[in-house]
Amino acid sequence: MKGKTFFITGGSRGIGRAVAEIASMQGANIVIADIHPEYCPIYDDHGVTKEELEKHGGKALIIKMDQSKPKQVYAAVDKAIKYFGAIDVGCDFVRPVNPSLFKSIS
Repeated sequence: MKGKTFFITGGSRGIGRAVAEIASMQGANIVIADIHPEYCPIYDDHGVTKEELEKHGGKALIIKMDQSKPKQVYAAVDKAIKYFGAIDVGCDFVRPVNPSLFKSIS
């Protein structure tokens, strides 16, 4: 994974954060694109920081992005490509925060 760039949506906490940390430990460059990259009021916690990821050897870029807004997604991808030159791996760990957004399938 050394030198590869991971674009991780929802990567500041939970499974996305774990993937970011593991990939950074292997020398990957990490882009975290998250609606609450630093502090999430919903979960009352702080997300992963650039410094935490870079201490493992790769580079990191943290971008505030709302995945439900296409213009923000395009801008985040453009910023990541300009910063790292390419995106090699895309990982999506965004989930709706409001359970009422799910439709019943029963």
